[in-house]
Amino acid sequence: PTPAPNQRVLDYKEQILTLRGDIEAKGGTTTLDAELRKRSLKLANLMGAIDESELGKATKIIQHQYGGWAFLMGVSSFGEIPPENITAASRINYATKAVTEFDQAPALMVDITHDYRAGDPAATPFFEWMTGYSDDLNRTHYLKAIALAVIARAGGGTSKAVIAELSAIERDYLAMFPPENNPDLAVTRFEPGVND
Repeated sequence: PTPAPNQRVLDYKEQILTLRGDIEAKGGTTTLDAELRKRSLKLANLMGAIDESELGKATKIIQHQYGGWAFLMGVSSFGEIPPENITAASRINYATKAVTEFDQAPALMVDITHDYRAGDPAATPFFEWMTGYSDDLNRTHYLKAIALAVIARAGGGTSKAVIAELSAIERDYLAMFPPENNPDLAVTRFEPGVND
C-alpha cells in the first residue's frame, strides 16, 4: 500500500539525504554524476506532488525544504566549474524552483514562531525543532543563498541577492559552514559584518 502523505515526505527526505551524499562524493560531470542529478530532480518533483493540505506542520516544512534541496542538487556546482552537462537555462530554471520551495519553508516557520510567542503550547515542539539542533531556519536561508548564487553564476541574477540572503543567517551558523567553502557561494566574496 502507498504510505500516508506524511510518511511519504519523510521517505523522500531520506532518499534525498542519501542522494546528497552520493552526488557530493562524485562532484563532477561524469555520466554517473548526470544520472544522480536526474534522480535528484525526479525526487524534487515527487516531493512536490504530495498535497500539502494533507501534511502536518513539520512535514510541510520538510516537504518544501528538502524538495528545494533536491532541485538545487540537480544543478549545484560541487566544484569550481559549473557542470558542463547542464545548460545555463536549466540551471536557472531548477535553481529558481529551489528558491520558490525555500521561500515557503521560512514562511511556515514564521507562523510557528508567532504561535509559540503567543503562548500556544502546541507550537512549542515545532519551534524547538526548527531552532534547535537541526537549525532548519538557518539551513534553509543557506540553501536559498546557494540557489541564488547558482542563478547568478548562470547569468540570471546578481550576487547582491545572494549577499542579502546570507545576511539573514546567524554568524555561528556561517562560522560552521563558511560561504567561501561552497563553490557557488565563494564567488560572492561574502564577509559577515563587512558586506552584509
